[in-house]
Amino acid sequence: MKLVSGGTDLLFEQYSIKQIHEIEQTIRADIEKKKEDLRQMVGERYRDLIEAADTIGVMQRTSANVKRYVAQLTEHCQSLQGKPSTPVAAQPEHWALSHHYTVLAQVKLLVDLPSKLWGEAERECWGRAACLQRLGQHVLWHLQLATGLEPWKALVSRQGTSLASLGHCLLQGCWRRLLSLEPPVSWEAQLESLTGLALLQGSSLTELLTQLLERRLGLVDQLVGSDSVSMRERLCGLATLLVSTLQLVQAAFLISQPSALELRISEVTKSNACDLVNFSESPSFRYAPAPIREFHVQANVDPPILEVLQKECGHFVKNVEEKSMERIVSHLSQLHSLQGLARLGADLRERLPKEEAELGTLVLGEQLSLWNQFFRVHVGNRITELISLQLNAAMDSCLQALEAVKAGARGSVLEQPCEDFTWKTVSQEHLNTHRSFQEVLVLQTRGLTPQVQALCKCLCQHLERLLEELRPWGSVEEDLEQATVAMLGRWHSFVASEMAHSSDADWLALLGQVCQGLAELCPELRLCFPAKKGAQNPWQKEQLSLRALRDSAYKSCFTLVVQQQAASLSEQLNTLDHFLSAMLCWGEVQVQEESEGGHQVQSTLRVPLQVTVPLQELLFALCQHVNRLFGHCMPKGIQSEVGQLLTSCLEPAYIRSCQALVTQQLPPALCQTWALQLLMDLHVLNLLFQGGTLSTARAAVEAQVDPFDLDVLMPHLGHQASLAAQQTSLLLGLCLGDVGAGRCLVSGPTSNRAPPASPLVLPVLAAGSPRFPLLPTLSRFLDESPLASQGSVASGPDGSSSLATPSPPPKSSSGPDLAVTAASLTASQSTPTFSALPSFYEKMATSMRSSWFGPM
Repeated sequence: MKLVSGGTDLLFEQYSIKQIHEIEQTIRADIEKKKEDLRQMVGERYRDLIEAADTIGVMQRTSANVKRYVAQLTEHCQSLQGKPSTPVAAQPEHWALSHHYTVLAQVKLLVDLPSKLWGEAERECWGRAACLQRLGQHVLWHLQLATGLEPWKALVSRQGTSLASLGHCLLQGCWRRLLSLEPPVSWEAQLESLTGLALLQGSSLTELLTQLLERRLGLVDQLVGSDSVSMRERLCGLATLLVSTLQLVQAAFLISQPSALELRISEVTKSNACDLVNFSESPSFRYAPAPIREFHVQANVDPPILEVLQKECGHFVKNVEEKSMERIVSHLSQLHSLQGLARLGADLRERLPKEEAELGTLVLGEQLSLWNQFFRVHVGNRITELISLQLNAAMDSCLQALEAVKAGARGSVLEQPCEDFTWKTVSQEHLNTHRSFQEVLVLQTRGLTPQVQALCKCLCQHLERLLEELRPWGSVEEDLEQATVAMLGRWHSFVASEMAHSSDADWLALLGQVCQGLAELCPELRLCFPAKKGAQNPWQKEQLSLRALRDSAYKSCFTLVVQQQAASLSEQLNTLDHFLSAMLCWGEVQVQEESEGGHQVQSTLRVPLQVTVPLQELLFALCQHVNRLFGHCMPKGIQSEVGQLLTSCLEPAYIRSCQALVTQQLPPALCQTWALQLLMDLHVLNLLFQGGTLSTARAAVEAQVDPFDLDVLMPHLGHQASLAAQQTSLLLGLCLGDVGAGRCLVSGPTSNRAPPASPLVLPVLAAGSPRFPLLPTLSRFLDESPLASQGSVASGPDGSSSLATPSPPPKSSSGPDLAVTAASLTASQSTPTFSALPSFYEKMATSMRSSWFGPM
């Protein structure tokens, strides 16, 4: 407004057109706001005026009604009062006597009522008893208002007190019947009690329904919190409370129109005082005043609305569930047996009516399943807990048995008993008392020892008892499956922990066998995984998991075995003394060479015929370990990995031996001899375990041999390596993989036959035939001494540089002549020989007599 007061000229001089428009909009918005405020203020004041006018009108009508009612009351009192009464002394004598008899008749009635009331109460006719009590109160009130009561005033007062206490007793009797959980034969007694309550309290049927539900709700704490009864009786009492309450509401307030309770109240209240106390037979009947003779009990029989009834019953069921849930869970936790839980479930189902769905629809307005709403979830949770507890107990017993086996083993967990089980024929007595011959053979071929059988049997016994206890429950397959998966997960964790921390190969092998036993010897474990339509069988999935765990345990076991053996070999190939004691027989090969003058010159070459003693002992020990750990039943992949692991562990040992050869600064001939022996070992290992992992070690060793000598010696060295590998193939069959030994070990090195379908060669386990009958070099060690092989020489045909294999072995020595340092190995030499050490095959031949696979 200050802007406008200066005039429009001043406004256009100071502001632009845009600013003037903005000022205009602001002023207009303020004007509209003021208008709106004025409208609201006027409207509020007008509304208040209207409300005040309406209130004044209501007050006027109310005051007019009050005046009219007061006037009517005044007229009625004047009509009752009539003329002023004359003094008693002036009344006629017969009227005074009549009044006296009237008072006496009422006093007599008041005195007789308690005995009649007690009689009705003993017969549990609570409705008639309530009517008598109401009649007594009416007579007492009438006497207190009458004149001439002075002689009997104390008596009347005492009878009034007695009637009041009797009324309290009647209330207690009615509630005692209504709160009783004994199964009724009929609902007549409960209807009579409700009738008595309605008449004694003067309450409506809706109020009576609310009181009934509240009082029966209070029974929940008494039922589930009582320590004087058993847990089964508490839960069954809770089920009975729910069912009986809803059935009572249905019988009393529903079913018919009018309801049974309304009919009963109407029937009781239609009797007057004469019918109640047989007053007509009494001489004093004609002296009783008309208000006493014509007395009728008044009752409010308006039925509750159906929606209100259903809402109250719904709140009752919900409150019972909230108050009892924690107690139900607590009580169920005291049951430690599935059989006891099944008996409890059967008892609860017996207490629940079969027509509970119809009952819920009528009383609650919806479908009702008390079992599902109150007990099913909690019982199901307890079943799941008990299943988990029993499965954990079963696993605990198995783990304890395993620990007992581990603690009780003297030298090895897989000692003599397992070897006896696998490699000896079972006695007839054992067959007669335990298993058939075919079953024992199956267990032997699978490597399932008595220890594993005992552990699996222990688990099966626990599972069998569990499945028997779960038979009454038909819908716990998923819970059982989940608990079993958790139990097997615990086993997986245990085995994984042992693989990570244990350094006992036999212990890990036993764990692998137990994994295989769980997958194959536990039919009860399979029953814990029900088949599912259209999905993968969960038991097959767990079997695959157990077998994978078995393979992991075997891998860890053989990793320890191979690492121990490889560490021992590495220590024996690092010094010259150890190496000289490790070399075995060397053979002489005659070759034809052309001299500078064009003449043919025959030369003698020395090549190693066998691998070193540490390598033989390593392979022998590995064979024994594989056989002791039931290698015949292990997957081929595990056996293949054993070979790969062995070569990967041996390659660093041979590289360190080659480095030791260089650092010790030995004569060239001795260095080359050392290198040739190492090269022989590597060739044999490469033939036994084909994998290409030894190429680095071979290159390092070949670098220590003269290139010209290497070209000449390699064919002969390779041929001798093939023969040595062929001789070793049967003995090392258990530790060879499915890709390493088939081509050159089963068929001869010069044969053109194709390799067989299964290159793995297993020992012959027949009890009546000699073992390893196909071993080509076994008999010569049984008939000859180690030194007898030094006198025979094998020479090839003229012009041939190959080494033949006649019936006697080729001329051999314990090693090359280390006293003469020749520039080339092609020169002819005749030198003394070292005494030969026992070879690997001689050890094998000797051990065959006592069976290194176990006693015959």
